[in-house]
Amino acid sequence: MDRVFLFYIFLLVIGCNADCRVYLCNGPSSVAYHKVRDCKGLRRCTTDVEVIDIAIAKEKGKRECGYCYQDNRVGKSNKASLIPTKRDIK
Repeated sequence: MDRVFLFYIFLLVIGCNADCRVYLCNGPSSVAYHKVRDCKGLRRCTTDVEVIDIAIAKEKGKRECGYCYQDNRVGKSNKASLIPTKRDIK
């Protein structure tokens, strides 16, 4: 717990932009952190929602929300992808 607190203080000292802040439900069944407050997955939260640094959320063992971060998922195809698909290779 002391290491988490010291890490949090470190992040406060060096500063953090809006990209590294995430929303986290404090409920006992919470498993993910969220990019946006009105996320579909976060709407089910029945306890307080806090805004924390993404590094602290990861230290707590939380993962990316499947709704908020669906573009980051492995195997998700998007137009900007640099990995060619079978359809691209002929």
